[in-house]
Amino acid sequence: PHRVWMRYAVWMLYYGAQMGITMGFLLG
Repeated sequence: PHRVWMRYAVWMLYYGAQMGITMGFLLG
C-alpha cells in the first residue's frame, strides 16, 4: 500500500510543479 501512496504523491508533486511553471509563465 505504501508503494502506491508514494507513487501517487510523486505524480501529484510532478503535476503540481508543471502547473506552477505554466501558471508562472502565463502570469509572467
